[in-house]
Amino acid sequence: AVRTRADGSPEDRAELAWDVRAAGERVDKAAVRWVAGVEELSLAGLAPLRPGGPPRLRLERGADGALAAALDALDPDRLTTADAMADALEVGARLGRWATAQRGERSPIALRAADVARRAQGRLTVLAAAADKGSGFGAPAPWAATARALAWRPADDEKAARKRVKDADACPPRSPTLAAGLEGVEAEPAPAGGSVASCWDAYVTDTVGAATSGGDPVALARLFLAIADRPHRAFVAGMLADRLREKVALDARGGIVLPGAAARDRASRAIVYAALLRGVGLGAPPPAPRADELAAWALVQRDPQGGYGSPLATRSVVRALLAWVPDGAQPTRVTVIAGGARRAVDLAAGGAIDVPLDAKTTTVRLEPHGAPFIARLEQPMLRPWWQTPDDAAAPARIDVVWPDRPVAGETGTLRVVLRHALGRPTTIDARLPLPPGVTLAAPVHGARQVQGVIVVRATADASPLPTTLELPVRFALAGKVTVPEARARLAFEDAPRAVAPARAITIAARAAPAR
Repeated sequence: AVRTRADGSPEDRAELAWDVRAAGERVDKAAVRWVAGVEELSLAGLAPLRPGGPPRLRLERGADGALAAALDALDPDRLTTADAMADALEVGARLGRWATAQRGERSPIALRAADVARRAQGRLTVLAAAADKGSGFGAPAPWAATARALAWRPADDEKAARKRVKDADACPPRSPTLAAGLEGVEAEPAPAGGSVASCWDAYVTDTVGAATSGGDPVALARLFLAIADRPHRAFVAGMLADRLREKVALDARGGIVLPGAAARDRASRAIVYAALLRGVGLGAPPPAPRADELAAWALVQRDPQGGYGSPLATRSVVRALLAWVPDGAQPTRVTVIAGGARRAVDLAAGGAIDVPLDAKTTTVRLEPHGAPFIARLEQPMLRPWWQTPDDAAAPARIDVVWPDRPVAGETGTLRVVLRHALGRPTTIDARLPLPPGVTLAAPVHGARQVQGVIVVRATADASPLPTTLELPVRFALAGKVTVPEARARLAFEDAPRAVAPARAITIAARAAPAR
């Protein structure tokens, strides 16, 4: 705090303040279980995570709670890519129709869905316009995302309606990769007058051939979900459903087998289970689990934020859940045993209940009497910065080098090293939180300071060699401070983040001037 006073003038004051928080990242941990019999959920053994708040137990029967949570996961404010905006628009439109039919157009979830769809549509329009102008703000023109979005715009949007009719005759661009082909199939327009353009037939056939010959179960699941709602592709959809069940070795209890990387990835598991649930009743009738059991496996993939690992996976699960009709209408009586206390609650079909727990609770036992349900035992946690998360799957990498001997009142050079392993050009976004009193000392192209964080956007070529940025920073205060973790991720693609570890630095006091 600084105060200045001069004769005949009012006092002038300036004050700067920083919140000193625990040195770590706030995360949510959850134990999720499909409860069909006596079950025990536990959050014990999460070291080195430390509790950051009281635990909570949420019981959900049916998909209503999961569908509402998906809107939070697809909030356009947290999405960056055109494909993710198209996913949010579709989910918002689908859930808006569902909520309006179930509860009326003024229900909270219908209004929330409409808001998500509106904002996603606006941001997708901005991204597409920026890409068309070549401003560098957006990725290459997202034709598949904009084409997909057309089907979910409001019915009174005349311009969109005219464009749908025009696009029904348009042919898709050639797809160099299977991933691009899968995105393109999602954008196939509805048949015009019962007729399908031959170019779209060829496009879908080529993509089906690439997916079935490659043998990737996640690609098969994505392709099946892309055509499952297209009646003119019903025969192909049945064939893909059979192949997917065979590829993942689906057993009568709903267990599957996925390759190592996919088995560890929440989004991959969620997409496969969404396809298996959506495929119930299609193809040859195998000895498969019931729809309720497959829905359970899909629902337990949900993370504490309401998503399923990626916007694409969240959209896939939402589509499958909306086609699922849960069994049973009678309430389920659940006895909750936690910390020596017993409590009985009635869980209605399609309902959700939050059960309060003691702050020290780590284990909960559930004894149900009635239809199965989903139980989620969650707790806010703190991950200490010294326990760096695993970012081996991140395609981007970041290293941050602070000046060796920073001095208060002087400037230094902050070196940021970015690299990637994609083998093609891309754009990388980085966020570098600053310790107290440190600011960007001069304007730098591609970098700006926003409320104590330096935000960097760098264009990288196909080379694996690093891109280095040198940022001038000014140190205002002396002392020993902790620099929080820096993070980097692909700007226009959904991919895991990379983390540069936190570190302690000592800022020396400025030497007093000689007299």
